[in-house]
Amino acid sequence: MSGNKKRALAVMALATALCGFAVPASASADGWSSCSKWNDRSTYGVNCSGNYDFQYQASARCSNGQYYFGPLKRNGSGESSYVYCSTYGAYYVEGSGQVVIHHG
Repeated sequence: MSGNKKRALAVMALATALCGFAVPASASADGWSSCSKWNDRSTYGVNCSGNYDFQYQASARCSNGQYYFGPLKRNGSGESSYVYCSTYGAYYVEGSGQVVIHHG
């Protein structure tokens, strides 16, 4: 493993340990979890399903420059977490949305 990859993994591990969450780049290959993402001009949403016990929420930047978080949802609940930028008189900034995973 290259030094850059080791450093990146170390930073992610430290962020997870300090903050209690990680943002996955993609769903796990073993199928433990899968998160669907959706957006339109004013909204970003996520919905996760699978066998692992965690909570998740949407995170997105709106055109007013602020980042917002949707409500926490339990994996497998069938509920989606949404950020509604229109609530803040703004629109969703394309590509800024992420799934925030809370372990424990």
